[in-house]
Amino acid sequence: RREGRRPTVPLPGIAQSGSAGEIPGDARTASSILRSREGHRRDEQVLRECLARLVRQWLERKEFERLKCIELLFVRGWANQAVARRLGLSEQAVANHKHFVLSKLKEAARRARLRDPDLTAWGLTNR
Repeated sequence: RREGRRPTVPLPGIAQSGSAGEIPGDARTASSILRSREGHRRDEQVLRECLARLVRQWLERKEFERLKCIELLFVRGWANQAVARRLGLSEQAVANHKHFVLSKLKEAARRARLRDPDLTAWGLTNR
């Protein structure tokens, strides 16, 4: 067919050399979805173990302020300012606790070679 009348439109996710790439969306194969879920579970496990290690350390050292702060930030989703008011801390102290935990999680993610070492997909960012 002539190229000028109806030019070929490349489809996203499909290789141009004729071999099919991974098709985005619902058309993905079952094996790619399963691999994705397995990877997600592995990522969760790495982050869970890192947090458990931090919590154990804080309990052993009786660092309850840090533990309360992190619970309010990450579990309850409070803003730094609200946590600071509730615990009687400065906003900078809350930000320091948050930064410490995020840096430890990111370090664990990099060591384990997670797919998202910056943790953006997990919503764990400095807000």
